[in-house]
Amino acid sequence: MKDHHKKDAEQIKLAKEEWEQTFDAIPDIVAVIDNQHVIRRANKALAARLGVDRDELIGTFCHTAMCGLEKPLSNCPGSMALVTGKEHVEERFLDKLKGHYIISCTPISARDGSSSSFVEVCRDITERKLAEKSLKKGKTFIDNLIASMQDGLSVLDARGVHIQVNPALCQMTGFSSDELIGAGPPHPYWAPEAYEDIERAFQKTLGAELPQFELIFMRKNGERFPVIVSPSVIKDDQGNIISFFATVKDITERKKSEEQIRQSLKEKETLLREIHHRVKNNMAVVSGLLSLQASTIEDNNLRHFFEECQQRIESMVLVHEKLSQTKDLSAINFRDYINTLVQEIMSLHFIHSSSITAESNIEDIELDLESAIPCGLIINELLTNAFKYAFPDNRNGVLNISFKKIDDTYILTIKDNGVGLPKNFDYKKASTMGLQLVNILAAQLSGTFQIKSDKGTEAVVMFNAKKNTVPNGTREY
Repeated sequence: MKDHHKKDAEQIKLAKEEWEQTFDAIPDIVAVIDNQHVIRRANKALAARLGVDRDELIGTFCHTAMCGLEKPLSNCPGSMALVTGKEHVEERFLDKLKGHYIISCTPISARDGSSSSFVEVCRDITERKLAEKSLKKGKTFIDNLIASMQDGLSVLDARGVHIQVNPALCQMTGFSSDELIGAGPPHPYWAPEAYEDIERAFQKTLGAELPQFELIFMRKNGERFPVIVSPSVIKDDQGNIISFFATVKDITERKKSEEQIRQSLKEKETLLREIHHRVKNNMAVVSGLLSLQASTIEDNNLRHFFEECQQRIESMVLVHEKLSQTKDLSAINFRDYINTLVQEIMSLHFIHSSSITAESNIEDIELDLESAIPCGLIINELLTNAFKYAFPDNRNGVLNISFKKIDDTYILTIKDNGVGLPKNFDYKKASTMGLQLVNILAAQLSGTFQIKSDKGTEAVVMFNAKKNTVPNGTREY
């Protein structure tokens, strides 16, 4: 019998030690407190957190040890647990423990069913509270930022359903946030006739592209209005789409301004075409008067002088005629211009294509009015000289016209296989009006003019492409 009692005592002792080890191993703060709020047992976590010896805690008031209070609160979780006989949980900041805790108090029932003490467990949630505070602060900042945006903003889940909208989108569409959140697709502000465009835009957003889209939306009153939508996709670590958000900009006023600008440009274009047309007609009248006057002159030299002046005017008339036929009135296709000018000069000089063959190697180049007129006059003078002097006595020959652009330089070459230039001829000091005019016009183009004679005559004019200032302040050719 004695051995049996000894064995029971050892087992009880062992169980008590195991219980105490378990009690101390709990990372949360645990204390057994009686109905007078006196600490009867405390685990190591409580003593460590308070920085005192565990024995010092036994017999102290829990509200003094943990909260620094002189007397317990009537509604503290321990008191409520003793009153109700049930577990009571609340969240509170404990001054002595310096942090936020979830406090859980569970009454311990005596044999008669009464509660004379309770177990208090305090779990430290300070870091969680700080994180929540930080998240709340961040959310408040983001909410304020979204609310202050002038453009509309919609946030959608993976199904395309609204989960957040900002006031600007509500004001823009006329729908309240309650009407939009949880709606779609299709969303209330989608114009039915634009569904296909919106669907195509949505499919592009699902892919690698994230361009801006110009779409038609609809206000609550049915009014249609143009918008630019800039979408973005949010994905998880596995690449799955978890949400979308898009900014929406009402471009109604911009569209009106663009239409006004287009209308203004159309009016100016019409006016400019009319100006070119009238200039062409006025110059044609001058050309006609010169031709009429030339027909009455018996002196050949004087008549040729009038005819040459007339042809120079015709070369300028042709520039204005070509400009009036262009799409944007800013430049003419110089290949078409040169081919037409060659035919006119050959016709003026009664050149038959069977005797003189005109070959052309002209690139598809456009020149503006400022460059086209002097360049056209140069071509007129050089071709006229070639037809007049390169093939005397009606001999046959070939005239080659080349106009090309290399890098930023235009190169005009007029070459014939005629009789060539006289020996020791200095084209820079030539007394003829034609060559003097070519030198002046080449300088006007900020270019160079050279003539060489080798099995005929070759004239070369080179000038740089004009630099145009564009709106952003850069310069381009």
